[in-house]
Amino acid sequence: MSLAEIEQRVRELSTAERSRFVSWIYAHEHELIEAPSEAVAPEVMEELLRRRRELEEGNVPTFSVEESTARVREALDEVRRSRY
Repeated sequence: MSLAEIEQRVRELSTAERSRFVSWIYAHEHELIEAPSEAVAPEVMEELLRRRRELEEGNVPTFSVEESTARVREALDEVRRSRY
């Protein structure tokens, strides 16, 4: 399966299913990606772990791909407007 196919399948999931999928990815990332721990500064790793914990505990609002894309486009449009 290609990355494009995986992305399409993920976009087809309901919000709840995407949330469960993301949680699974985070829980198993050490199995999926081998990254040397020394490549990440301790303070950065601490921040990453804190943010993951917040996501897992539901303390951070999540956004759909569509909402995220719309927000990025709005920000880009604002930057473009401010330059001209």
